[in-house]
Amino acid sequence: MAARKKLKQARTPREEVSADSAFPYCTAPSSLRRFLTMVPGKPKPPKVTTSTLQTWGLKSGNDSSILRVLKKLDLLGSNNETTQTYADFMRKETGPATLGRKIKAVYEKLFETVSKPETAPNSELINFFNINSGGGERAIRYQVDTFKALAEHATFGHTDPLDQQETKEAINGSQQPSIRGDTAIRIDLHIHLIEAKFVRDAAHGKQISKELHTDIETYRHHPNCDHLIFFIYDPDSLIPDVGALEREIRTNRVYDGRALYCHLVVRP
Repeated sequence: MAARKKLKQARTPREEVSADSAFPYCTAPSSLRRFLTMVPGKPKPPKVTTSTLQTWGLKSGNDSSILRVLKKLDLLGSNNETTQTYADFMRKETGPATLGRKIKAVYEKLFETVSKPETAPNSELINFFNINSGGGERAIRYQVDTFKALAEHATFGHTDPLDQQETKEAINGSQQPSIRGDTAIRIDLHIHLIEAKFVRDAAHGKQISKELHTDIETYRHHPNCDHLIFFIYDPDSLIPDVGALEREIRTNRVYDGRALYCHLVVRP
């Protein structure tokens, strides 16, 4: 009986993961959810392999496809070794924020195209992946389900505790004169929304103005947003002209008779 059961398991079909898609996906999204849920409560393994997954109860032939996704998100290295990102994700308070930042980096175009993709309907996500990624109908479905499984374990934007901490520091710093000699920003804290950014590379630094204008267009429809504060962390000074960006963003806008005051803090 045991031999028959083992033979039956060996015949379980394994779905292939295509390398043609622009975004990572696995063929076992439910197992990816289970794995991410278990990570904070288990000791950090040196590596995560198929044997590790089986030990954790993920024994399906398709479960190993989640390893490819974990590598794309920098949770695992090229040899399946657990990374610093993995260790950061294990932290209860800030782990979801760590994962959220990695997701936004990997799915950058998705976040630039779809407003709040983590809560977007399936139809909108399917449309995006159809246009911007490869694969057939099944691959598209797996890409949507993989993204949703990841997003369920992450936080983004103003819900991100790491962003909140950095933004609080930026607001406190903005009460003092800028090192560039600009007049200090005075911020009314009673009605405002905060959007934090991290400049990843030179290309992102050149595109940050476009990204901010996209955010302004989104938040101007918010009924309670009178002040919009942008905090940009640019540790390598990759924004070509900070002064020009400040003049462009720090303007008072009026939409349908309602004012929207935009503030910009660039650090360090």
